[in-house]
Amino acid sequence: MAVSRDAAAESFFASLKDEMYQFDDGSYLSEIVAGRDYYRRADPITVRVVEYTLGADETVYRLATTVLDPAATPARELAALYTQRWEIETALDELKTHQGGAGFVLRSQHPSGVEQEIYGFLLTHHAPRSLMHDTALAAEIDPDRLSFLRTLRLVRRQVTDQAGFSPTRLKRSLQAARDEILRLPLPKTASTQVMLRAGTREGCHRADRVDVC
Repeated sequence: MAVSRDAAAESFFASLKDEMYQFDDGSYLSEIVAGRDYYRRADPITVRVVEYTLGADETVYRLATTVLDPAATPARELAALYTQRWEIETALDELKTHQGGAGFVLRSQHPSGVEQEIYGFLLTHHAPRSLMHDTALAAEIDPDRLSFLRTLRLVRRQVTDQAGFSPTRLKRSLQAARDEILRLPLPKTASTQVMLRAGTREGCHRADRVDVC
């Protein structure tokens, strides 16, 4: 869950107890309670809090997790997961906006046909994604730096020409496609530019966003 600094965020900040113990990686232990139990501090849940910013952005983020062992999950790794958690939203956007297009609807009038169409739609999404993954691994770069839209357009241009290709020509065509996909990589994501902040009670009320995992 991620919330901006509004009433919901302030409610979460208020439920956070003073810093109990700070680890060497800058994260610290605290406790949260339900709003109704704020004054009684009944049934507290121990959490580990990581405060961080992303790149040059001065927005302060706080991640609260029940994963308490910093040796198993260092603070920097947890913070770097921030952008990764939104990749499912990116995938849904690829499916609905770019692959499906405006006004896309399933055509089948029967449940079994709808199921087939959905699987076909997902497999069609997997194909360019698989090409991007293999291309990125071969080039030793993060797959997130390759553009799905560029790859999709490339596949659409070439797919109708592949049926009559010999294996040798198909191999050359595939390599040409990979070269084209790599030609204009996207910038590195902010998850690789995490700036950790030492946890303080004062800082608790300066955070602009909070993530709970």
